[in-house]
Amino acid sequence: MTGDPEHVPPLARVVMPDVEQHGYRAYPLVDHVADKVCAIFERHGAAGTPSTRYRDLVDLVAIVLAAPVEARPQMTALRSEAQRRGLQLPRRFAVPDRGLWQPGYAAEAGRSLLQMARTLDEATAAVTPFLDPLLDGTAGGSWDPVNARWIS
Repeated sequence: MTGDPEHVPPLARVVMPDVEQHGYRAYPLVDHVADKVCAIFERHGAAGTPSTRYRDLVDLVAIVLAAPVEARPQMTALRSEAQRRGLQLPRRFAVPDRGLWQPGYAAEAGRSLLQMARTLDEATAAVTPFLDPLLDGTAGGSWDPVNARWIS
């Protein structure tokens, strides 16, 4: 874990006299993103079988569309997670096996609450502006989820 645990307010507040609600401490978003990105790129076994963590891409789309992220801690988390896994990160985002991922992603996206990026092409288009600058080291400032770009 490279970031500090983050405070998250209670999901559903129940008002009770004399009861204080503190919320939760959550795994840092930058580490969560790093885990998902590295899991997508990771290969398994002697044959180098590609990842089938389609749900991770669904989650990344949801994060990219909704959450601001600072570039520097996100790049640190990505490098740390890749090193922990013994993984060489590419400089651009692409799923490991398009033929495998097209139907797998569509099925997972169909089971999710995600209203956008129901196809692999739509998902890739959503996450690439976020991930490519992180992977090639050019990301700076913070991610603006509304305008889908890095702002210095």
